[in-house]
Amino acid sequence: MIWFWSIFVSLVIVWYIVITVLVGIRGAGDIKKLVRDSKNSHDKN
Repeated sequence: MIWFWSIFVSLVIVWYIVITVLVGIRGAGDIKKLVRDSKNSHDKN
């Protein structure tokens, strides 16, 4: 039974890391786009 929980907890930790990295990458892309759009909007005025 200990093997089940060890594998389960390990998979949960890996899943959490993967999701955190993906959200961080997508969030960084959104922030870059926001800054770029903000600069373009500021330059037009």
